Amino acid sequence: MVKVYLLTHQNELRKTSNTGQLVLQALGASAIRVIWQRAQPDPDFITAIQHGNTALLYPDPRPVLNPDLHTKPSGEDSRHPESTSNTLVGTQIFQKFDQFIILDGTWQEARKMFNRSPYLQSIPRVQLDAIVASNYHLRRNQRTNCCCTAEAVMQVLEKKEDFELASRLANLFDLFLNEHSTDLKNKPLAEK
Repeated sequence: MVKVYLLTHQNELRKTSNTGQLVLQALGASAIRVIWQRAQPDPDFITAIQHGNTALLYPDPRPVLNPDLHTKPSGEDSRHPESTSNTLVGTQIFQKFDQFIILDGTWQEARKMFNRSPYLQSIPRVQLDAIVASNYHLRRNQRTNCCCTAEAVMQVLEKKEDFELASRLANLFDLFLNEHSTDLKNKPLAEK
């Protein structure tokens, strides 16, 4: 069974457009929300990710040089670790992990959480090899070829072949989008 940790930025808790809440609802006990704290990370969370087979879902612009978790790529310069990546791609890579950390926030918040959390930088990262066009349209300034938290988790579940949970989350997501779209249409122009 897949375990999903939503590492949530504090600002997301008050946003009605946050889709992490849908992940919690659809996955039940298989999803845990952890509020990100830079100075004092949750000790139970740190223990869980250190003792579990855990990967962080996070895009990485550097080349993927280490498809095998147990070997160092030949020619890797240990003096310049920033030039290489420990990000893994491909559907079969997802089968190597039982737990996934999803950064729940805007792209700016997610980047901040990653950059300011050394423990995240030390665990393997996976990324979605082909981003499906996002249906999420509730926030402005969305990045091209990116998706919201719920859509990312749906793709992870599909790669882990948990189609039942992925479908449950997709149904909740569709209802969520329909409700929010209706709310936006009914607001006076001054409030939009």
